Amino acid sequence: SIAVEAYYIYRESLIQTGQYDLIGQVPYSDNTVFVDLTSNAKVQSNKYRIAVKDICGFETEKSSDHKTMHLTINKGTGTNWNLIWEPYAGASVSGYLIYRGTTKSNLSLIGYGSGSNTSYTDLTAPDGDVYYQIEGIMQEPCISLKSTEFSSVRSNIISNFDTSNGIFDNRLTKEFIYPNPAADRLFVRPGYSANSIIEVYNTEGKKVLSRQISE
Repeated sequence: SIAVEAYYIYRESLIQTGQYDLIGQVPYSDNTVFVDLTSNAKVQSNKYRIAVKDICGFETEKSSDHKTMHLTINKGTGTNWNLIWEPYAGASVSGYLIYRGTTKSNLSLIGYGSGSNTSYTDLTAPDGDVYYQIEGIMQEPCISLKSTEFSSVRSNIISNFDTSNGIFDNRLTKEFIYPNPAADRLFVRPGYSANSIIEVYNTEGKKVLSRQISE
């Protein structure tokens, strides 16, 4: 067995195929979770590899690739919306679950697809803003060295609002919420509707606040 000191996380270069750059490390004493804050899941998927550094300072070979799912949306006829996603790579996926909601926080299951499917058309979408996310169900759960079990993977959340306005939520965040990231205080400029909800996440990806905006 290997006496682990830390995990090294590598991401494939955006400009050169097969080149993996070190983007972070996680000590063995911490939770075996790493959040890539420099990626933009709405723009593209990313490939990752992990290596282990032992207590003697030696680094193992990098693992096989794991690639995230990138979900996109385009307009169909009427209120129909076409979803297209990249399949998850790195573990066998038995099927995909399709979720829809009128906000990011109220997504519910609306459809299924086999592990070979990469598209879905929503024929019953309501009027107004709708949000979608895809969940891939693994054939075999992934178990970390600390016995944490992961049985599914999820795509980015995409909205018809993004398509119709040609902008993304992270751009809205930079425009209306500042500073980002923040230490202990956030300011919200006018521009959101009164029923909008602000969610605040820490640097580990954990939601620490969810609050509806008042007038």
